Amino acid sequence: MKARLEYSTGSNKEQFETNLICSMFNAIAPYETTAAAVNKLAQEITLLKSWDDKLDHLLASLPMLKEKTEYYKAVGKAVFVRLKAVAGYEWNHNKRIKSPTILLRSTSEVLRAEEDYGLSK
Repeated sequence: MKARLEYSTGSNKEQFETNLICSMFNAIAPYETTAAAVNKLAQEITLLKSWDDKLDHLLASLPMLKEKTEYYKAVGKAVFVRLKAVAGYEWNHNKRIKSPTILLRSTSEVLRAEEDYGLSK
C-alpha cells in the first residue's frame, strides 16, 4: 500500500502536493483535464510554497466552483491530511491485534453465502 501511494503521489513533499492537486483537478473537472492543462497547472503550483496556496490556486482556476470554494477547500485539506498520515504510517509486522472477531449475519439474505462466509477454506 505504501509503495503504491509513493508511486502515485511522489517520493518527496513537493511531488506529493503537486500530484495530489493534479489528481484533485482531474476528479473535480474531468472534462477540462487535458495533458496540457495538467502540465500548466503543475508548473504554476510548483512555484507556490504552501499547500493552502496551491489549493487556492486550483480552486481559483476553476470558475465553476465559486459557490463551493469553502467546501472544496475543506475536502482538499482533509484528503491531504489523511494521505499524509497514510504515507507516514509505519506498520509493525510483528504486532498483531488481539481482539475477538464477531461476524454479523443479516436476517434477510440478498446473496447466498456459506455459513462462515467461506472463511474456513
